[in-house]
Amino acid sequence: MTRLKSFVFSIEALIALAAAVAIAAYPLADAGSFYGEVHMAQLTQDLLEVTLKNPENAGALASFASTGNSPFLEGKYAAMLKQLGNYCLRLEARGKSTEVNCGNRTADGAEFSAERIFWDGAGFTTAKLALSFNRMA
Repeated sequence: MTRLKSFVFSIEALIALAAAVAIAAYPLADAGSFYGEVHMAQLTQDLLEVTLKNPENAGALASFASTGNSPFLEGKYAAMLKQLGNYCLRLEARGKSTEVNCGNRTADGAEFSAERIFWDGAGFTTAKLALSFNRMA
């Protein structure tokens, strides 16, 4: 009886091992693309969050929301994008918008965006940051 139990457990272990190998060998459907999208979405969220957490950047964003001009933010974003890669960044607040590193890009790349509500000194304002990877034409 003990030998029969051992044999049954061995067969169960063999079936479990075969199932694990079959699952591990099954190719995942473009997992790299999925993780790339998750990375881009997280990067977009982080960029806007860091902008608002830093008082100097938040002040520049408030200034941008009221005037539509912020060479300080554009310069910071341009320097950062130069290190990150060939990304296009679009910033919007109170109907004003600016783009950084978006020249010569094609429209086929996915765009990821994040929104935050912040106090700009005069009231609550929504800031939207959109990030896409530049595919050169």
